[in-house]
Amino acid sequence: MAIQRSDIVDALRALIGSGLAKAYDLSATNRDPFSGEIEGMPPLDVPEEDFRTYFYVTKQGTDFQMADRSWWPLDDDEDLRPDWKPPER
Repeated sequence: MAIQRSDIVDALRALIGSGLAKAYDLSATNRDPFSGEIEGMPPLDVPEEDFRTYFYVTKQGTDFQMADRSWWPLDDDEDLRPDWKPPER
């Protein structure tokens, strides 16, 4: 499976838009990593050189993930489930 940078950016945009994740500016001048919350999706047109932007799951995202794992492609042995189908675009 080939994954492009644009696929990751699109997935992050969807997660943030759905409230399942948030973006943060990880600044060396502030010891609290959650104090640099970025409103919405940051511009990711050009890859960062200093990697200050990071993404973290929200409580809503964790609740969603733990509620129903039927969307997850791997079984308990980390093998691809035979009944799993990738989401349609």
